[in-house]
Amino acid sequence: MRAGVFMALAAAFLSGCAAQPPTWLRFDKQQIVGNANLERQFAADEAICQGEVAKADTASALSVHLAEEAIYRGCMSRRGYYEQQ
Repeated sequence: MRAGVFMALAAAFLSGCAAQPPTWLRFDKQQIVGNANLERQFAADEAICQGEVAKADTASALSVHLAEEAIYRGCMSRRGYYEQQ
């Protein structure tokens, strides 16, 4: 009984920690949403950065997920974006 309650509480707690999709903003402060040109550019930049992650050799990394996140964030930063905290 206790194990079941513990598991239910743990699941509820961890679901609150589930990763939300990041909100990316531009360093130049231009609004992406609502600007068709910037939305297209963002989609292209995001695809390029996802490609960078895909071709990276992260198999030897201690944490593949963290290594891939670092590659993606670095790529987005080089393209003029930062992640809203």
